[in-house]
Amino acid sequence: MRVLKILLLAAGLLAVGFCAGCQKKFTRQRYETIYIGMPDRQVRKILGEPHLARGESWRYLHEKPFYKAIIEFENGRVKSKSWSLERPRRARHTEPVGKAGA
Repeated sequence: MRVLKILLLAAGLLAVGFCAGCQKKFTRQRYETIYIGMPDRQVRKILGEPHLARGESWRYLHEKPFYKAIIEFENGRVKSKSWSLERPRRARHTEPVGKAGA
């Protein structure tokens, strides 16, 4: 009986450990810990993998509620950072008026 209790306790602790790693990394609270001059590897450790990385610009997105952050780097260190609650406007795809050959 005692062995069973120990196994259940160990399984519970293991489950808690896994769930702690499952939490979303990209939050405003974590974003606020990023500072100018921080190495990119440290940013990745704090915020996780960026949703979009182009050159030295990383974008992090959260859908509901919507928020995003843009981290700019120079020589592998944070050059600037910005936070936004606005969704980007999507371009409307329309057919050109008066197509040639129609």
